[in-house]
Amino acid sequence: MSAALSNMKKTAYMSWQNFCATIIVEGEQRTHKVSASPRVDFFWDGRGKRIGLWLETAPDTVLSPELQKLTFVGLDVVKVGQRHFLEIATPSKPLRRQFYYFAVAITERMLSAGVSALQAVTVELQCFADLLAERPTLGVERQIGLLGELMFLERLALSKGVQMLDCWVGPDAEPHDFRLDAREFEVKTTVAPKRVHIIHGGEQLVASKGCSLFLLSVLLGPPSDSSSFSLAGKVRDVERLLATDAARKKRFLEALENAGLKKADLPQYGRKYSLRRAVAIVPVDGKFPALTRPAIQKAIGPLSQRIESLQYAVNLEGLEKEEGTPQFAAVVPS
Repeated sequence: MSAALSNMKKTAYMSWQNFCATIIVEGEQRTHKVSASPRVDFFWDGRGKRIGLWLETAPDTVLSPELQKLTFVGLDVVKVGQRHFLEIATPSKPLRRQFYYFAVAITERMLSAGVSALQAVTVELQCFADLLAERPTLGVERQIGLLGELMFLERLALSKGVQMLDCWVGPDAEPHDFRLDAREFEVKTTVAPKRVHIIHGGEQLVASKGCSLFLLSVLLGPPSDSSSFSLAGKVRDVERLLATDAARKKRFLEALENAGLKKADLPQYGRKYSLRRAVAIVPVDGKFPALTRPAIQKAIGPLSQRIESLQYAVNLEGLEKEEGTPQFAAVVPS
């Protein structure tokens, strides 16, 4: 029988109720030994009002900076008699019970797996962190940006068929979101009351060779009773349209994952919106206020190479052609 298993048989954990009754005594210092080798003691520091755990460790044990940044739990290497211990303790009264169970888990790992005190603490901290970790979600700006793209994709699929998924080229690392023949679309979505959109970089508003570029402006507002929608709902709407085309449906879901949205996480994207104003297009031509790399080079010459990144807000009020106008219908399938 291994030493670790032998020690496991010798451990004697108290229930939390018994620990409170016999160890946590106001003003006193008390310990409860659960293992002799390696030595493991639970302790109560009545003067400091701390509950803690001593785990026998090597004298040269060094704590990482991360372990010393915990809010309610303190770690230290202490000497008690002739032995060195990794001390882990908390002064938080509301967390005593949770700490006790956490300390038992650390002890079990150290004694059953035969790992060091430091390893046991580190692994259990990570396990608890993983257990309670929230699923990562897209930032709000990326959510509404993706929602605008899906609204346009749904429109194309409804008007021209599911093959329009092939026009959504943004997920393929193309410079613009959509390409229909010689027309490219950069979809910009905002929750602001005006058509003010953020442009990222000096290349975002440069059309590909042989193409005409249009900015599609989407303004979202608070939900209305009659026509509200969410990112999660729009994903499901597009997925339903692709139900008869398994290959394209798979590509659609893969594109969403590449954008950081997993289908399993859809319940987190249920916030409702409605269209604040009609969708509109703005041709990106000589009348468009664009800061492009060629324009910057023309303005400041060789110094333009020193501009590493660029982001700016552009106000398109009065330049747009909204849905319902001949100009919009001539460009966007309906």
